Amino acid sequence: MKEAKPQAKETAGLSLQEFNEAVARRDTRRFLVYLPTTSAAVEAMLKLAGVTRDDVVYDLGCGDGRIVIAAAKLYGTHGVGVDMDPQRIREANENARKAGVEHLVRFEENDVLNANIREATVVTLFLLSTVNEWLFPKLRDLRPGTRVVSNTFGIGNWKPDKEFTVEAPDEGKYSRKLYLWSVPAQVESSWMIALSLCGCSESSLVEALNPKAREQAHAVPPELCDSFRETGPKC
Repeated sequence: MKEAKPQAKETAGLSLQEFNEAVARRDTRRFLVYLPTTSAAVEAMLKLAGVTRDDVVYDLGCGDGRIVIAAAKLYGTHGVGVDMDPQRIREANENARKAGVEHLVRFEENDVLNANIREATVVTLFLLSTVNEWLFPKLRDLRPGTRVVSNTFGIGNWKPDKEFTVEAPDEGKYSRKLYLWSVPAQVESSWMIALSLCGCSESSLVEALNPKAREQAHAVPPELCDSFRETGPKC
């Protein structure tokens, strides 16, 4: 991932020095900007992720809980919202009670970087790019096939599988552009499976990977190839 670089729209009102200090400390509190996702974007994010009642939706930076509450109401989906602001968590719990979905959702006061999200099958984000980049290792460590949807901001150099524009001309510049990623199988594991089956011809190895892993595997580690050409089985 590239080192975080400040953009005018994502410095959260900090001076350049404050921004750099916050980045160095990974201080997510300095990047808290509460801007609720619009109703149109909430529904579009859930549709883009293909949410069903079998999913577990985690909303990182959940605010008043509207995304996981909507998922529960529309699809009967279990969900977890995570936010550092205790006021937002109180609002989310009250909103869930009013919506009658307390049995399907829960809310956790926590730093999104510290939250345990391993049971997630869908993750939704409306966080500044810097925080998204910090989350990248946690997201890519989720089970293969987990969908990640971000409102407005990308995730470093991770290329989205799909992009979608919400048609809501009066809603301002945010909650308009949505991005979807699907967590791929771990390339390292695919390499080892292919190596054990086929030896280490680079072309046969890359061909043996599943399409998503193959897309990620731009080059086979030379040291592995050198070793397996000598000792591994041949295709």
